[in-house]
Amino acid sequence: MLIYLMEMTYYDATSLVPVTLYYSSGQQGYTTLPTDAPANQFYEPRLKVPLNYQCSTFKDGLKGGSADGGYGVAELLNLDGFFDQFLTQNWDGHPVRLLYGDDAGPYANFNVLLTGVMCQPEFTWRMMNLKVRDYTEFFDKPISQFNYLGNNVAGVGIEGTPTDLMGKSKPMAFGACPNVTPSWVSQSGLIYQVHNGPIKAVDAVYSNGISLPLDTSIGTGGDCANLAALQAATPGAGKYITCLAIGCFATSGGAASTAITADIRGDNTGGVYVSTVADICQRIVTTYTQRPRKNYLPWSEAFGSGAWTSSGFSVVLNPAVTPPIAGMGLAQLTGAANSSFSYTLALGTGMFCFSPHLQGAGSVRLMISDPANEANNVSADFNLATGIWSNVLANGLAVGPQYTATGFITAAGVIQTPNGFWRCWVAGQPNSSFTNLKVKVITLDGSPIVIGGSQVEAYSSPALYTGPTTGTAAGSDSTGSYYAIGYDPIQGPGINAASFAAFKTVAPYEVNFYVAAGDTTTSGDVMNALCQSVGGWWGFDRSGNMVVGQFNKPLGTATPVQTFTPWYILQDTFDRSAPFDSKDGAPAFRVVLQCVCNWTPQAQSTLASSLWLGNPTRVAWLAQQWRQARYEDITILYQHPLACELDFTTYLTQQADATAECQRLLAMYSGHMDKFTFTTKMDYAIGVTVGSIVNIMIPRFGLTNGKNFQVISMTEAHETGHVTIGVLG
Repeated sequence: MLIYLMEMTYYDATSLVPVTLYYSSGQQGYTTLPTDAPANQFYEPRLKVPLNYQCSTFKDGLKGGSADGGYGVAELLNLDGFFDQFLTQNWDGHPVRLLYGDDAGPYANFNVLLTGVMCQPEFTWRMMNLKVRDYTEFFDKPISQFNYLGNNVAGVGIEGTPTDLMGKSKPMAFGACPNVTPSWVSQSGLIYQVHNGPIKAVDAVYSNGISLPLDTSIGTGGDCANLAALQAATPGAGKYITCLAIGCFATSGGAASTAITADIRGDNTGGVYVSTVADICQRIVTTYTQRPRKNYLPWSEAFGSGAWTSSGFSVVLNPAVTPPIAGMGLAQLTGAANSSFSYTLALGTGMFCFSPHLQGAGSVRLMISDPANEANNVSADFNLATGIWSNVLANGLAVGPQYTATGFITAAGVIQTPNGFWRCWVAGQPNSSFTNLKVKVITLDGSPIVIGGSQVEAYSSPALYTGPTTGTAAGSDSTGSYYAIGYDPIQGPGINAASFAAFKTVAPYEVNFYVAAGDTTTSGDVMNALCQSVGGWWGFDRSGNMVVGQFNKPLGTATPVQTFTPWYILQDTFDRSAPFDSKDGAPAFRVVLQCVCNWTPQAQSTLASSLWLGNPTRVAWLAQQWRQARYEDITILYQHPLACELDFTTYLTQQADATAECQRLLAMYSGHMDKFTFTTKMDYAIGVTVGSIVNIMIPRFGLTNGKNFQVISMTEAHETGHVTIGVLG
């Protein structure tokens, strides 16, 4: 008998570890084999109504972007009150899977129908109703997740001040972006930022439209290795220098009162520059959407690794103490008052947060300092018996909520964790310039301390603890932080690598996108804009991995994943509609693309007068935000008097590429296209997803010999076992 299996993972509110529950449809339940994974697992028969599934893209037949869909609600039997015990558990944002197969077969033969994330469940007297969404929810937030702290002092720093940048999101740049307006992050230092992270290049800087030369006598060909070097350098009059590692550049004093813009090549995380749609979308998923792994602390639980330094403490590894998270490495520290346990990291100037898990009955101090002069520090005191924190200090002085003239501090705090532990944290920057950072735990009264997993982040407050780390910044961690192992699965979608590679092959064009300071553009908005630039779309496969693709009329030689004949299609469910919305689906005779975005349009009156006569072509270009590419075939109007013009906005950086895309689109939309929908049984659609190529062979609509189509929509009603499929081609 065919049954459904559901695997639901919640985050336990007490133990802070993920727990998976297993349920099935039917009356008997299902048990996996000893050789299966999971082995000997019983799926209790509580699944009354499985999840439905809906996904579609190119709904208007023209524009791609995000696949539109969701997974509906699953109903699980709760008449006996069994699920009441889970009422206070953490469900939202955690994974769920639905599988389909024969209860007489092995678990390995079950097909994964969908993978998504749960919302908080709803309860009736008889049922627990579980809402499920796809991973699109992870992309509905601003792509720039970091805000300016506004804590510059006397112009030192790159966080702005409370009167200009404080609270605004930081800029983000992808690909080659011409004429962007940077954030003026240090007015006295004339430092500007174009991306919150490493960039590939600052190709030009303009003052009122006039190009400034790069001062190659400073740093490495005009580039400073870090912020301290950038702050210490002074570019020559009318010149600029860069610090590509932090997405910044600086100008000389003569440019202070002018409008500064720049041509840049953006995100270069891990030394890998991305400029195609496929590569930028993959970067957004792995670096900016999956939960960031920001632990810069090597050996975060390996307290006997030799990297941790004890001063006055005796250290006992793995004491007989129950950790706050199962498997966490611990150490017991015993010593007189003012004994310390520390770690020195090679980290440069900036804001950092230190957050170890601690247990004890006395008082401790957490400190972040510059090891070259430990008098430069930020610190806070914690009472481990009560969980109360106090004495937030900078260089030994009490500070306000943002900054003082002697040091920089944002906050301190404490988070209660299981088994008598507290996750204590302090955040700040000990001074305006340093090349190493020391984090330290100090006992104030000599009471023993148990220390567990510790984290250092380049931010003003702690994120979720990543888990134990190795001593090497692994390549799989594109943020450059230390790779977490053990109990820290990445939250959010993975990558369907084959689809990204294929997408890059068919759409190799360079694109760009710039998100200015204070802009709340979401990750999904950016990916929509870029995918639509090349007729592409993005969504999720049944395993929850992101899949991307470009819509093209499928070739007749392509191998379909399924062929649908009359035996596979339910009677009277096969329909044809207009292939796209514009002009009721009339063919196109012209395609027009907006392209080559000028990110800061500038009127002639705002430009230097010398530019008016010296380079009138550039003056004209600066006044416009877009250039235009177009391609047409007037002869189509003879056959189709109602033929339409199709207009698209793209972020292609080269007009020649835009023209090539015009030609591709016109070749596709000027000819005959069909849009069909039909309903089939679930068994016949296993392996079919949005983006799949299928063949339809029926004795009507010119399909007698079969024709390939691309799937653009699927609606699965698991209660009835039917699937409605939409195709275009």
